[in-house]
Amino acid sequence: MAMNMLCGFFLLFFCGLMGVFLRMEVVQQYVFSPGISDSWRISLFRSSHAHGTLFALLQIVYGLSIPYSSSRNFTRIFQSIGIGIGAWVMSLLVFLESYSTPSVSTWTWNQLCIGIGLSLWMLAIASHGYGLAARIWRE
Repeated sequence: MAMNMLCGFFLLFFCGLMGVFLRMEVVQQYVFSPGISDSWRISLFRSSHAHGTLFALLQIVYGLSIPYSSSRNFTRIFQSIGIGIGAWVMSLLVFLESYSTPSVSTWTWNQLCIGIGLSLWMLAIASHGYGLAARIWRE
């Protein structure tokens, strides 16, 4: 429980720092290319900053809601790993994706890792929701 909250707060700090990179990129675009303000990089910087912040807060909420779940310890470990991986891929790997060139015809390892991490996150959130619902249903 405390580890999830610690990781969430660390990720929240990291995503706050990504806002600095976003600002620097926006200023660079404004000063050197005023006609092109919605670039690939800026879009992914915004996505990384916003998703990373949201996922960090969700990781903290998950840590706070663990005692209310009827899930077993093994399932809670899977949930913690899935939520942590999802949060980091949606912040760090999306940030790194901003430095690549977009392509419709090919997939990169980074994109594959983002997809897998987000899938693990969704499974972990769904199973935690099930554990919470089961606890509520029993009471």
